[in-house]
Formats: sequence, structure tokens, C-alpha cells
Amino acid sequence: MARIQQSIDVNVPLRLTFKQWMQFGDYPRFMEGVQEVRQLDNAHVHWRAKRDGRELEWDSEITDQIPDQLIAWRDLTGPCNHGSIKFQAIKENATRVDLMMELASQQPSASLNAKELEISLRLEQDLIRFKKMLETQSQVTDVSGAWRSETQQLKATASAENLKASSGSSPAWLPNMLQGWEEPMVMMRKMSDEMDQLFERFLGRPMAFRFGQGGAAGKWMPTIDIAQRGNQLVICADLPGVRKEDVKIEIRQGKLILEGERSSPPMERALPSFRRSERNYGSFYRMIPLPEGVEAEQANASMQEGVLEIMLQLPPQEIRQGKRIEIGPH
Repeated sequence: MARIQQSIDVNVPLRLTFKQWMQFGDYPRFMEGVQEVRQLDNAHVHWRAKRDGRELEWDSEITDQIPDQLIAWRDLTGPCNHGSIKFQAIKENATRVDLMMELASQQPSASLNAKELEISLRLEQDLIRFKKMLETQSQVTDVSGAWRSETQQLKATASAENLKASSGSSPAWLPNMLQGWEEPMVMMRKMSDEMDQLFERFLGRPMAFRFGQGGAAGKWMPTIDIAQRGNQLVICADLPGVRKEDVKIEIRQGKLILEGERSSPPMERALPSFRRSERNYGSFYRMIPLPEGVEAEQANASMQEGVLEIMLQLPPQEIRQGKRIEIGPH
């Protein structure tokens, strides 16, 4: 049985992160291909999703739940996978989300490895979208104080009292004026994030992620294809207009890292006669998790007509399947 693990840090308090994850109806907002999630009762959830062009429906059972710490589940029908999500406070206003999923080995072992990588990539992007969604909500609600921690509220109260003591009284219009100044900026950030999600959902080509491993701040992210040819994993990235001298490829800690730069557009694009530009320029970055045991030393890459192709040697079949250890006598 293949095991997938993904993790992300969210800049939102633990209690609120766990509470949002329990809002099953919001899953279509950040889970790729998920169309509807409906809670049937305290322990059962019904899913409807689109996978590989097919409409799927299945039921899951919540097998364990510890408030603000853990939720575990297993599929009763459909994919028949199971897993868990753990939540850990790493700061007062930051939470680490650790997701683990074990895949049911209903497929031939040769294709299971490629399926594992596909699901791992999808879960990684789901967590990135969850982070963006939650942090955007946090920014919006924090303006009104709805999501402030008790410490922040005490500091705000103390500051207000100090202001009142120093000036004799605080003008009644001051809080409203400050709120009016902050809210448009917050709403602009929220609209930008929602546009990112629309691009991902309808065009199939995500804009550069600003959080997590899928992208990096200020950088765009090239689109990729992943396939398995025999005992080799082939990763192709679209990099039109990029010279191979401007591309850097690394394998580090079980992940393939692509980064480089596409030169800025010609000067004439800045002229009034130029109407539109939808291509990304400047630095790009993409991080792709690799199956366990990939031979980094045997990797090779080629680039032709704007397509970068990287070939990686997969480990032998017996290594990919793992080894079962029996419990012996004392």
C-alpha cells in the first residue's frame, strides 16, 4: 500500500485552522476536481468529484477526531483510501497541517507509482489553495477583530485606553475612518486571490503560487506533464522563449526543483500601441515531489523547441513495493 505525505504551514491560529478544515462544504473551493462534499451525519461524508474525465461518488467514514489535533477517515466505497490530517500549533498565530494518505493497491504495481505521484501533486496543490483561502479570510475578518487572539485584543484595548487618557476622549469617527482605509486594501488582496483560483479552475494553468512548495514569491510557475515509460519517469516542462543556459535543475531532499528566468519582453511592448500581454516573464520556479528511491545520479535532461524533458530512473520493482517485516518471538 502506497503512502503519501504532505505538509504546509498556515499563518492562522490552530483553533481556526481546524475549524475551517471541518467545513466539508468548502472543500470544492480548494480541492481539485471535487464538486460537492455533504456531511450525512457526525461520522459519514458523501463525496462527488470528477477524476480523469469521470464522475465519481463515494462515502467516507470519520474514524477518529480530536478537536484541534486530528481527524482520520477511511473510504467506504469508491477509491477505498484512508488517511489522517494532524494539526499542530507552531506559533501563536501559525499552524502546521500534516496530511497522510494511504492508497488502496487495486491497480497493477507498475501503474501505482505514477498514480502515487499524480495524487501527491494534487494534494500538494490542495494544501496550497487551502492556505491561500484561509489566510485571505483571516486578513478580511481580522480588520473587524473577529479573528484576533485574546492577546491582540488586550493590546488593542490597552492602546485605546492610553489614547483616551492622553487626549481626554477619543473621537467617535476615528475607528470608522481607519476601517474604511484598511478594508479596500484587504478586499483587493481577496479579489486577487479569487482571480488566481478562477485561472486554475477554468484555464487549467495556475498563475504563480505565492505560498508553499508549488511556487515562490514573485515567480511564475511553468506547466508540466509527468509520464512513466517503462522503468523511467519523464517530466516535461513548457519553457518557450527560455534558453537552456537560463534553466537550473536540482534534485534535493526527494524533490525536483526547476528554476530560471525568461527575459523581459522587448521595449516596444511598453509603447502605447501595444495592446495585450498574457505571457509570464522574469524568474520562474517549480518544485515537484519525486517517488521514493529515484536515482538522482542517473537523471538526464534535454531541451528542444521550448520543451524541457527530464528523465529519471525509477527504483527496481521490489524496492518500490517495500519489504514486510514480521514480528518475531522474544
